[in-house]
Amino acid sequence: MSKPRKTKAKQEEPPASAAAKSTLDDAEPTIRAADPCTMVIFGAGGDLTKRKLIPALCNLAASNLLTDQFAIIGFANNDLTTQSFRKQLTQDIKEFASSPVPPKTWAWFLKRIYYLRGDFEDPKSYRQLKD
Repeated sequence: MSKPRKTKAKQEEPPASAAAKSTLDDAEPTIRAADPCTMVIFGAGGDLTKRKLIPALCNLAASNLLTDQFAIIGFANNDLTTQSFRKQLTQDIKEFASSPVPPKTWAWFLKRIYYLRGDFEDPKSYRQLKD
């Protein structure tokens, strides 16, 4: 849907110099690292986690946009431990990352990943998650 035309006459602005226009076009927004946080991924053993979430978060880590106080808690009913969850993600990232993840970035990222086995319908699982 197109915008209706204004009937008021526009005031002409002086033409910008090519250098000034180029500087404005090339300006990038300021990007800062995220605040400290813990992200809980419910259903962490699923397809979305390995195909989309972990690769996207890894890209943020590679761009230094995650703070050192960032952590992920994977929550699901799969029979995994933190160690086995990390091992599984290490294999998955090789398949689903858009480009190879530098080993140093992966090591930094991996030590911030934890796993908690729980039942979504059991209140005790959420108390464990809280603790």
